Amino acid sequence: MATRTFLSKEELQDAENILQAPLGPPKGQVLLDHSLVTALDFSSWLALTVEKRLRDIDGWEEAAPIAIGSWGRGELCPGSDLDVIFCGGSKAIRKVVSHVESQGLKLRYRVPENLDDWSVGVDVLETNALFNAKAFTLEGAKQLQLQKDQLAKNGKSFRRKILQAITQERRLRVKRYDSIANFLEPNLKFGAGGLRDLQQAIMLSEWFSERFEEEEYAFRVLHYYKCFFLMLRQKMHLQNSHDQLTAHVQHELVDWFGFDNHRDFMAEVQKGLSRVSFHSDWSTERCGLTKKQFDGIKNVKVESWQEALKHLVKSPSMQTQGAIRKRLYETKGFKKEKLAKSGKGRILKRLLDIKQDDDVTLAAFRSHMVSHLVPNYKQVIGLVQHDQYHRFAVDAHLLLAVRQVQRFYLHPKLLGKLEFYGEKLKLTDWNILRWAALYHDMGKGQKGAHSQVGKELVLRDLKSFGFPKDFVQEVAWLVENHLILSTAAFRKNPQSPQTWEYLFSKGVKGARLYRLAIFTVIDIVATNPDAWNSWKDNLLCEMVDTLRNPSRERHYQFTQKMKKKGLVVSDNFVEALDPELLENVSHRILFSDFENILANKDLKPAVFRDKKGRVWIRFFRKEDRAGLVLAFTEKLTGIGCNIRQAFVYTHDVMGVYDWFCVNTQKSVAVLKKQLLLDILVDKKYSTSFSRIDLISIDDSEWVFSFRAKDKKGLLLTAIQALHSNGLEIQWAKVHTWGRQIEDIFGVIPNKEIPPQEALKKLKKALEVPELVML
Repeated sequence: MATRTFLSKEELQDAENILQAPLGPPKGQVLLDHSLVTALDFSSWLALTVEKRLRDIDGWEEAAPIAIGSWGRGELCPGSDLDVIFCGGSKAIRKVVSHVESQGLKLRYRVPENLDDWSVGVDVLETNALFNAKAFTLEGAKQLQLQKDQLAKNGKSFRRKILQAITQERRLRVKRYDSIANFLEPNLKFGAGGLRDLQQAIMLSEWFSERFEEEEYAFRVLHYYKCFFLMLRQKMHLQNSHDQLTAHVQHELVDWFGFDNHRDFMAEVQKGLSRVSFHSDWSTERCGLTKKQFDGIKNVKVESWQEALKHLVKSPSMQTQGAIRKRLYETKGFKKEKLAKSGKGRILKRLLDIKQDDDVTLAAFRSHMVSHLVPNYKQVIGLVQHDQYHRFAVDAHLLLAVRQVQRFYLHPKLLGKLEFYGEKLKLTDWNILRWAALYHDMGKGQKGAHSQVGKELVLRDLKSFGFPKDFVQEVAWLVENHLILSTAAFRKNPQSPQTWEYLFSKGVKGARLYRLAIFTVIDIVATNPDAWNSWKDNLLCEMVDTLRNPSRERHYQFTQKMKKKGLVVSDNFVEALDPELLENVSHRILFSDFENILANKDLKPAVFRDKKGRVWIRFFRKEDRAGLVLAFTEKLTGIGCNIRQAFVYTHDVMGVYDWFCVNTQKSVAVLKKQLLLDILVDKKYSTSFSRIDLISIDDSEWVFSFRAKDKKGLLLTAIQALHSNGLEIQWAKVHTWGRQIEDIFGVIPNKEIPPQEALKKLKKALEVPELVML
């Protein structure tokens, strides 16, 4: 079986000593840092070492071997494959191959199908490898030169084929390595911005040299990262790893390269991958331009920020982006222009406006205009968040979020169930979302909560950029609170008063609610598109619908008033209060009741009319007892009241606190007097229900539902039936709408009878299907 390296144990030990770490941690200083070139020296040592071993093999000279691939290019690593073309005698070739394989070496070889034309049966990229090949014999060198001369005769045709092949191969690689794993644990050889991209960009510059005559800086960048990534790969191979920069290997490399921490190390790696990826895209596009197009971009002069903006808006191509980057880095920016912060703001407003073309927005980031205009942006470039949720580095995530805002603006149907709320947003709201997308994670990597840091950055920067105060405040609020709605919707109970009261306390209502809901989707999709699904769509919509319900806002206002009055009432008691009760019963009456109950005072039955003229009656007892709800119901029925709604509460501290909304022609004064009398129900009601259900069962309570067309005595009949079956009511909610009623009761389980048996008895006594009801 082939070994993972062509080095012997002794040679591996030597390799550990020969490969030296750089003098300091790489920081992307292309024009200053030269210590990484020792990676090329190490590749030379590896090549000499393996060549020395192979030269001693009988038949080596006669086989006329030629090194191609990383060996031929002088980029050998300890775990590299040894790629060879043999152009000598077949007997010698078999002898060499047999000997090499017996040693377990990874030798990949081929013999040309046609010795007069080595390109037969080989793809164009592998054929191109001949131009970087290394012959080990004089005969091999002669034959190699003949092949190179033959290919060069059709140079223009051949280079077009190379460009086409590279374009297609890159497209396939992007699809293959487009995964969370490759972003968090990049493949240094085949991943975006890796050594394969580097090799192809350099290959194109050699074939299309006239297109790169004044682009020395771009290839200095590529050479710098070629040395950096080559050294990374060499060290990884010595640690028995391969080309995937796994989390375990990353931590081992931090100290060796001299970084203070893992975050800084991976930020530098990601920064390098991003720069190489850009220059690879740039060089590929450049080679594909027509002569007219190329002549046009050669005349592009970028002498100021305003010129950069003008050219980018007119043509956001890779070539325009490259010209701006070249100006920003090679000449250290626009020296003659001192741009005030308000001037930066005007440029950024133009680039990030919600109506701006997406190509222009993308170009603004890739040209590094944004990173130079936004003060703290550079600190998050390449910043990796190592988990299986965050798919991209922070800067890539911010770009995706900014672009996603516009996608939803142009295509609100992409929001799914939230489309309705997206259509409520105005142009200003979408621009608020756009700037929040840029800043929401910019506080990461700094001390303190990133949302709070991001808010402070917004307040500082957007003010200096010249934005209106209200706009700045709304962006800052959204950045500070961008996570709270997702936390509430996906990790808490959306129907719990504690959940929506917390959100109300943070100001989540009105336009802020709609913006925050849309931004929650934007953030998730830009973090990891696979993380947004129908389950989250449903939960988020449920949360938004809950917050939009006016009763939730009233409940929150009620609790806030109560706190101002210094009333300390149990949360679970307040949460149980029905929103309709809070809407119709005076808060002053409720607060007065609570004060008296907490002061251990008794309360007489209360009667009052609400704004709609409806009569409300309240009963209170310090302690619960069996049949108490039945007694209240019989009392009301006995004095001629028809109960329309009922809210029954029993609490350990607050006692029995029951409210009834009734129909009656009697005055409030008469009702108060009659409630103090002992009046018995002197009439038997013959009523039935169209449907009785047991809708919930657990150890602490059973919940029954009674439905029917409205008729006098229904509530009393239901309560009497429950009581007669030994089912004591803990709470009840009674609703009447139109001619329909639904009474829901939470009862204490009867240990003497199973719940389904209790339901059976209730149905037998009271249920009559609606179609045969009289």
